[in-house]
This record gives sequence, structure tokens and C-alpha cells, in this order.
Amino acid sequence: MEMMDLKVFISVAEEGGISRAAKKLDYVQSNVTARIQKLESEIGADLFHRYPKGVRLTEKGAQFRDYALAILSLADEAIRAVQEKSHPSGPLVIGVVETVTCGNFMNVLSDFQSCYPEVSLSLVTGSSSELLSMVMDCRLDGAFVTGDIAPSQLIFEYTVKDEIMLLTSGMAGAYPDLSSARWAVSPIGCPFRRVLEEQCGNFAKELH
Repeated sequence: MEMMDLKVFISVAEEGGISRAAKKLDYVQSNVTARIQKLESEIGADLFHRYPKGVRLTEKGAQFRDYALAILSLADEAIRAVQEKSHPSGPLVIGVVETVTCGNFMNVLSDFQSCYPEVSLSLVTGSSSELLSMVMDCRLDGAFVTGDIAPSQLIFEYTVKDEIMLLTSGMAGAYPDLSSARWAVSPIGCPFRRVLEEQCGNFAKELH
């Protein structure tokens, strides 16, 4: 069964005759007749009642028409889904570490959605290592992460370098006493936590 056979069948059903369908499709009448006969042979049922001045769908033909229309509609939808468009559209899944969502990030996303309403944007949060792993596994289209990036298979479109500083109430030039300090830290794997642990280690070495 070919897609063109279904289109010919629908055209004959709509026009109510072989000759009228052939004229509409710009086919020779014998070609239309041959396609309908081939389709009926494959299905194993008569699709039309034949009359001297036209045709009419049989009960089986009317039932088959609903399926033929659904198949043709689904085929058109499949083609539209994979065709490249001149503007961004379709699903976009982006990973983001929670620290990036601060500031103007959400406003930028809102502007993006306003410019490209056909894009279905989804956000996934996690640590940098988790998000990078998901990008490598093609589970994310991209990610906003922090820290040093090792995998050479990744493409970086935009980078920002910030200096991390520790602010305390101690005297200038003196290391603060961190032995009794309480910390609010990110989960293991977060580059900010790694830097903090390294700095605390450096403080301990200097004090001893």
C-alpha cells in the first residue's frame, strides 16, 4: 500500500467519480482505476459501488476512508516535525546550576520565550558534574555550569570568569579563626564548595 494510493482513493471518494478524480489529480483515468483496483486487491474488499455516472463508497470503503485520512494527516505531521524551519522551534532542554539562576538570568529566558514562542523550553537543575554528564549523554541540549570544564567534546559558546572572595570581620592581612565558624555549603561536586575546601586547607597550613 502506497501513500499515493491513499491520496487517489480519497480524491475519488470526494469527487464521486474516477474521471473527475483523474482530472483533479491531473492523472489519466486508467491510472486512477488501476490504483483503486490495486488498493482493493490488497485490502481484500470493495471500496466503491460502481455506477454509470460515478461511484459511491461501500460500508467498508467509508470505514477505510477514516483510516486513510488519519494516515495521511499523520504523515503530513511527521514531515512537518522533522523539517528545518527558518526560525527556532521545537523542544529545548537546558541544564542550569542554581547559582546561575540568580540575577538577570530568568529575565533573559523570559525575553527568549517572547522572541521564540514556538520553542518549548524546559529547565533541569543539578550540579555542574551532573549536568555535564547529561549533556554528554545527549539528555540535555546544553547547560549553564560553573567551574573548570574538562571534556574536549563539548563546545563552549559563552564563558564568564569571576573571582571568588571570602569576606570576614577579621583584620586586614590576617587570616580569620575558622575553627568555630559555621558554613552553608553546596553539595559535593559543586566547584564553589571545592574552592572553599581548598581555601580552608590553605588557611590551616598558614596557621600551622
